Amino acid sequence: KCHAASYVHLSYRTAYLKANYPLEFIAASLTSELGNSDNLAKFIREARRMGMVVLGPDVNKSAVNFALEEQAVRFGLAGVKNVGIAAAEVIVAERENNGPYKSLLDFVSRTRGRVNRKATESLIKAGAFDSLNTNRSQLLHDLEPAMEKSASDRLLFWESQLQLFGNEQPVPPPATGERTVTTDTDTLLTYEKQAFGFYFSSHPLVRYHAEYQALKLVPIAELEGLPEGTSVAIGGVITKRVVRKDRKNQDYFIITLEDFDSAVEVTVFSPILAQYRPVLQPENLVIVQGKMRVRAGMEGAAATAAGIPQVRAEQILEFARCRSFIKSVTIRLKEEKATDHLLAQIKQTLEAFPGEVRVALQISRRPIVLKNCAVHIEPELITRLKELVGEENVVLNGYLPPPENSLPYRQRSGK
Repeated sequence: KCHAASYVHLSYRTAYLKANYPLEFIAASLTSELGNSDNLAKFIREARRMGMVVLGPDVNKSAVNFALEEQAVRFGLAGVKNVGIAAAEVIVAERENNGPYKSLLDFVSRTRGRVNRKATESLIKAGAFDSLNTNRSQLLHDLEPAMEKSASDRLLFWESQLQLFGNEQPVPPPATGERTVTTDTDTLLTYEKQAFGFYFSSHPLVRYHAEYQALKLVPIAELEGLPEGTSVAIGGVITKRVVRKDRKNQDYFIITLEDFDSAVEVTVFSPILAQYRPVLQPENLVIVQGKMRVRAGMEGAAATAAGIPQVRAEQILEFARCRSFIKSVTIRLKEEKATDHLLAQIKQTLEAFPGEVRVALQISRRPIVLKNCAVHIEPELITRLKELVGEENVVLNGYLPPPENSLPYRQRSGK
């Protein structure tokens, strides 16, 4: 009873802090999980769900740990992979003693020998230099020349001292890189995944959010508790792939699929693997249809993995091709906003994308299918319609084809 009472008291205090000091609670919770990217991602999702703003790391603003900044939480430098507390303390101390960093070269020169290249690369990928230059690919390209320039500047200083005693000529500094490199959205998200261990500013699946909803995919967070053998369809980005051998010495894959909030392991056995192997590459966005299974219990260190839900794949589809499964588009409008001008804009937009997908307009309760109006689903069409009527008022409707490789569910033997 005493033990239980202590837990109740601790739970009450934690709930009180979360309810009355939410920013401080989240900042402290994030700091307590430094080095655990999975838990950091969970707390950041929870903070955003509560309406909080979590700002990215910044070499000129971040503290070592997560900290409050006005009405937001600023990402701590020590939370970036490959940086660590020691390097973060050097960066913050140098900034406090000698002022803000003015450029990548200035940062490298002032922290040389104390913050290594790997840490600086991670900071660039995490966006910690965005206040100085938002082009992260360009910064990565310029890092090597900046480090060489920093080293040569120190060398020139010592050689200038030596010239007092001889005729040595100083070594000219190497030229900095001048090639222009751009950073697209996919590259930026890949950088963040490498720097944080999770997607921070956005998610690769965002571009297919309308299709995700239209095809009624199951959020991965809702898989837990479903009975074994339940048919499910999930979607996400492949973040990990492991190749293993079965009892027949044939390859099978265990991939980790991550959606907006959670991740799950998906097993892909032969012959399904032979059909979909080219698609199962890290960073690919896929839809998996399959059946629920629960990982078998094991003795020893792996015992904690028992009971974790998995999905056994029966069919795998690329998100890029899923638009062919969209069968209709519904555009919803409030009566007071359905002006002639707006309707004319909608008509003009629809006519710019002729195709075979039906379009319905819902101004009152019942949607009306527009005659002689069918469209081809493209990202630009969805974007333009959302700009006209609002994201929540463009609804796609569709369904997935049944799996070609559907397997009968067989109860586990327990062995």
